[in-house]
Amino acid sequence: MKALALLTEIRDLLRASKPQKEIMNAKETAVYLGVSPSYLWGDLKGTYALPFVRIGKRVMFRKKDVDQWLEERTVRNAQDERRLFDGRRVHLAVKS
Repeated sequence: MKALALLTEIRDLLRASKPQKEIMNAKETAVYLGVSPSYLWGDLKGTYALPFVRIGKRVMFRKKDVDQWLEERTVRNAQDERRLFDGRRVHLAVKS
């Protein structure tokens, strides 16, 4: 639980240090989430699909959708973990 609390605190600090936009491009969204842009295109296409908006050829992400997506995937107990990950291995990584 301490790791989750630490990750949540780091996420909140990162969010507070950046100007907030209502609509973000893929690179901005990746920075906001603390993942690589390729993660958005690879890992998030399937089960964990992050909602997006297509504007012409551009793919954009609404901040409120990203925040809701994060909230829906927040693991608070073992039941949440089973529901969200259904036995799949979860890797926690912290960027330095």
